[in-house]
Amino acid sequence: MRKMKDSGIPWIGEIPADWMLSKVSRFYKIQLGKMLQPTKKADDDTFEQYLCAANVGQNQLKTDAMKQMWFSPQEKELYKIYPGDLLVVEGGDVASSDIVSDDLGEVYFQNSLHCVRPISDYDVRFLRFWLIAAKACGYIDLICNKATIAHFSKEKFSALPFPSISIKEQINIIDALDSQCAEIDAVLDKTRTSIEEYKKLKQAIITQAVTKGIRGDRPMKESGIEWIGAIPENWDVRRIKSIGTYRNGLTYAPGDQTDEMGTFVLRSSNVQNGKLDFSNNVFVSCEIPAQLMVQKGDILICSRNGSRELIGKSAIIDSDICASFGAFMMIFRCECPRYMYYLLNSNIFSVYLNTFLTTTINQLTGKNFGNMNVVYCPNAVEQDEIVSFLDRRCLELDELIIKKKRLINALESYKKSLIYEYVTGKKEVSNAT
Repeated sequence: MRKMKDSGIPWIGEIPADWMLSKVSRFYKIQLGKMLQPTKKADDDTFEQYLCAANVGQNQLKTDAMKQMWFSPQEKELYKIYPGDLLVVEGGDVASSDIVSDDLGEVYFQNSLHCVRPISDYDVRFLRFWLIAAKACGYIDLICNKATIAHFSKEKFSALPFPSISIKEQINIIDALDSQCAEIDAVLDKTRTSIEEYKKLKQAIITQAVTKGIRGDRPMKESGIEWIGAIPENWDVRRIKSIGTYRNGLTYAPGDQTDEMGTFVLRSSNVQNGKLDFSNNVFVSCEIPAQLMVQKGDILICSRNGSRELIGKSAIIDSDICASFGAFMMIFRCECPRYMYYLLNSNIFSVYLNTFLTTTINQLTGKNFGNMNVVYCPNAVEQDEIVSFLDRRCLELDELIIKKKRLINALESYKKSLIYEYVTGKKEVSNAT
């Protein structure tokens, strides 16, 4: 067992006795990217692609959606990205990083990113693992001001404590972590895939139940909707506006927001995966019309959101709460809320949305919602049968998804702890010589 000593830095703890601590800037050159330049300033400026914080979030480089701005010839030399560069997020998902493995051609980086290159015998892969460890133990959040947007400035990055060890020991640690993390990542990928399969199965079960019923073989008729095909003979195709009432949500000014003594406002961000999420709540002090207060059984529908994928997502109020509902939301009220909740969470809604959402129209209007045709079971007894069946089957699938998510959380925590143990020297590479 190797001899250890106190590093003198709480988040690092003990390190091997022959290790020394210095700072990142001694071993790596850190270059902050170019500030945004939306207009041309000189004749020789050119309009080029660049990477920003959004391209390097969650420790994963994504180059499928790059923006463009103007660069001078001198700036292109300074901010060009090369294979082997380590890109580190300065503002946003701070200290998230990834290494450029391919030649991206004429691509540059914006000032929400640092580009890091080694000065001497140091490997950017080791620094990347070190950043993951520093962030996992909370040190990065501690030194970054999170009052507004967190910033991992060049000064903070340069001063980050960092071990002075040989390139041979770095490579040993990198190789050990690459191998073990690859095994963990393989299990994580498989688990995430199974979650998506469960979600698709759940969607298919809901759609089958609300378009065909659950009573087995029975007389059928054509629905007149091509992708749905035949439906039970005693079912109808109706417009939403004939089934219930709906209205848009509350529009409030920033000055109306207050502390928890005001009225709680449900917003589009509260609708997540068919359920209500009560994190990141907003309260307002303005007067709320009675018709904008929610009731048990109301269905909340996201009508507009920064993420197009959330439009049309809905959740049901299944308990008594005192809340209003906010802008970019609609409320739907009917006699059969749980049946309609499943109907709106089936593929019917997602297919319909695609018929009117465009690059310029990115919202669900009351008119579009009310005119939506849905397959409808008019028999209250059969509605209850469908709801009971879907409650049971969806609960089973949700429980399986929760178990998978717990496994993912456990594996991700284990991976972070493994990285921390290796890069701080607490865990020794068995084959090191």
